[in-house]
Amino acid sequence: MVAVILAVLGAGGHGQDVRAVAEAAGHGCYLLDDRYKPSHRCEALPDGAPYVVGVNDPATRRRLAVGSNPTTLIHPTATVDRTAHIGPGCVIAAGVHIGPDCVLGEHVHVGPGSTLTRTNVGAFTTISPGVDIAGDVSIGFGVLIGVGARIANLRTVHDHAVVGAGAVVVRDVDPGETVVTRDLTATGAS
Repeated sequence: MVAVILAVLGAGGHGQDVRAVAEAAGHGCYLLDDRYKPSHRCEALPDGAPYVVGVNDPATRRRLAVGSNPTTLIHPTATVDRTAHIGPGCVIAAGVHIGPDCVLGEHVHVGPGSTLTRTNVGAFTTISPGVDIAGDVSIGFGVLIGVGARIANLRTVHDHAVVGAGAVVVRDVDPGETVVTRDLTATGAS
């Protein structure tokens, strides 16, 4: 891989995490933050410049993915099976394992310590740190999966769904649905 100077669109907390992955992969980078521009686009990005969107929210990441040269970043400590397909603009963080036959659409972000096995992930999905996704799972477009979630094998999480932090998914999740695991401590249960 040839090191490039890479634009990271978004300079918040997630943008800083993406910058760290870029630097670990040997890229120089600069941060662009569009929060104060009325068009919500990083207009300072030159045409054809290599970039990655450093925003956690799938809908915002989609809105900012405006360039023609998205760069895929894979942290050197991540393992990606040779049969996996990683789309343009993806960010794979430290300690991630992408197993055989996984497919990640464009601009998917996978947080540190996550494991995917025979999983198909739609574009603009965010998989937070510490997520485990068992085999033969289908994740839709623009899905947000929270920290430490677990998804059982043979499940489908449809487009724009949200899987809350720590949730255990044992059934299919409908489009736009939010699923969480109930916190028993909040109800006084012991």
